[in-house]
Amino acid sequence: MKAYSRVGKVDEVFRLFRRMKEDRCYPNVLCYNTLLNCLAAAKRFDALHGVLEEMYSSGVIPNVSTFNILVKAYSCYSHRFNLAFRVLDEMSVLGCNPDVTTYSTLITGLSRAGRVADIEAVIEMMRDRNCGLNVYTFVPILKAHCDRGDVRAVETLLELMRLNGYLPNSVVYNIWIDTLCKNEQFGEVESIFKESSSKGWKPSTISYNTYMNALFKVGKADEAFRILEIMMGNGLYPTVVTLNILLDCLCHASKFYEAKNFMDLIFHFGWEVSLVSSNILMNGLCKIGQGHSVMMILADLLKKGVVPNTRTFNIIVHGLCEAKRLTEAEYLVESKGFITDVVTYNTLLSGYCKAGNMSKVKNFYHRMTIMEKIDPDIFTYTILIALHCKEGKIKDAIDIFGEAHRKGFLPDLVAYSTLIDGCLKKGMLDMGLQLLDRMLKQGLAPNIDILETFVRACCKKDSSHVWISIVKILGKR
Repeated sequence: MKAYSRVGKVDEVFRLFRRMKEDRCYPNVLCYNTLLNCLAAAKRFDALHGVLEEMYSSGVIPNVSTFNILVKAYSCYSHRFNLAFRVLDEMSVLGCNPDVTTYSTLITGLSRAGRVADIEAVIEMMRDRNCGLNVYTFVPILKAHCDRGDVRAVETLLELMRLNGYLPNSVVYNIWIDTLCKNEQFGEVESIFKESSSKGWKPSTISYNTYMNALFKVGKADEAFRILEIMMGNGLYPTVVTLNILLDCLCHASKFYEAKNFMDLIFHFGWEVSLVSSNILMNGLCKIGQGHSVMMILADLLKKGVVPNTRTFNIIVHGLCEAKRLTEAEYLVESKGFITDVVTYNTLLSGYCKAGNMSKVKNFYHRMTIMEKIDPDIFTYTILIALHCKEGKIKDAIDIFGEAHRKGFLPDLVAYSTLIDGCLKKGMLDMGLQLLDRMLKQGLAPNIDILETFVRACCKKDSSHVWISIVKILGKR
């Protein structure tokens, strides 16, 4: 029953429960609690009440866990707090005293609903009953204040905790730091770090990671590295999360040379870095023509036993194509050293299309769709449209355009621009107008290139009537 409950299969739990009774293996309080907990999580409250009544009628006495499940059902899952408080009263009548879990569950539900005043009343109740009040009891209240953005309430709560002997620890401050970082209140974050010693707590790696990640998101790479120095000066070493934050920070700031040097340092010290970050760096290095560095990073990853994924190889294929090393890119794809996808083939198709090697484009499209059974996407169709327009096969390009639409792909601005240009070069002004009208109906605005293409086409012939039509079409929008 517990196994099915963990994966949320309520009906299976019910089936086993009924089968127990049929086999005269009568359920005890643990069995009932398992079923009740599963029903509560599934928000099947009518069934929960039915099972509870059956439990009482069967003579099975509920325990603290039973009542805690009910409190969770009413406070966390349904926000029926009047019923949750009624459960507490019922527990007292039955001589079953609420424990820390009971109150903590109720506080969690109240905090999610933003009912801070009720939370404070529950904490006062816990204090009166000497019920294991600790620092973590205040965490849901803190989260509620943070969610509401009530800075004064947070500061008051932290002071209240200190006055009552519950010194806020790194867990508490990390929640507060995260909130301030999301609001970009970095001055307040700096103050929290500076006052940490006098307030009796020590920032953790999570504290610094949260701050560095926030600085990275607003483009303050230098500041993020300053925090790294402070962190290490305080005897804390960077984790995988730290290194990935900083690596991403450099890459997004387009500081790829610095990122490469940082990656070398990471490998030198034997630290770990995620494949995602490695991919980001390799992609950035490809953009600045550092293909050699990319291959070195790939070699380092392989030495460390890191298995590159399809994204990794797609980045390398893209870099090779951009460097016009199409033969090497083709060899990498044909080596079958990784699982190819539509992005892999689109990259090769685009590379060969730009190089004017139409036979290769056709061969790889055949391999992709027929041999590999990979479905084309809108980018594939756009490449094929460009290919046929280059060859002057406008009818075939229009057919591909229609096929893409029939398969549920909405052509983008590039596809329309390419096909309109091809039509106008062939003197097919009416078809160009139809495409322009269709593009506008799809919600795409023509760019200056498309309009200039029409102007050039109209100037070549006495096509003033066509230009009047264009003005009318644009005027409707």
